[in-house]
Amino acid sequence: SYTAFAAVVLWPWIMFSEGLLRGMTAVGANAELVKKVAFPRELLVYAAVLGAFALHAVGYLAVLVVLKALGEPLHLSSLPLVLFLLVPLALITVGVTAVLAALQTLLRDVEQVISVLLMVLFYGTPILYPLALVPESLRGWMAVNPLTTMAERLREVVLAGSHDPRTVGA
Repeated sequence: SYTAFAAVVLWPWIMFSEGLLRGMTAVGANAELVKKVAFPRELLVYAAVLGAFALHAVGYLAVLVVLKALGEPLHLSSLPLVLFLLVPLALITVGVTAVLAALQTLLRDVEQVISVLLMVLFYGTPILYPLALVPESLRGWMAVNPLTTMAERLREVVLAGSHDPRTVGA
């Protein structure tokens, strides 16, 4: 169903976007702590991203279990592979967030620009629609987006039950 089709990828997107926004503002939000105690400031970014991912990973598992209980044809036996696919997403999020957190301390408007860019990226990633609906001439541009690959692989694993490592990582 469309609910399962969208939910399988929407929740990881929420992990990414919330981790990015929380981590990007973590240094500025803890400015008093940063001024008083000497410690690596990037730990604030890592903690914010990890916290968002941990919280939403639990929610993601709960959503998948509820969808399965409601009769959706999900392959819950592939959950370890799903977690394996979420690791690169977390690493991408940490890397981008570290750069944006540094920019955010210098330029306060970075957060507003990133919010708009996240909305554009959301619709540029096949979350609410299948990649097959995208015209062939635009698929090359969509392949540049690493979240497109993540979305397609998550659907492949959870909805189709693919356990072939050659296709999951491709």
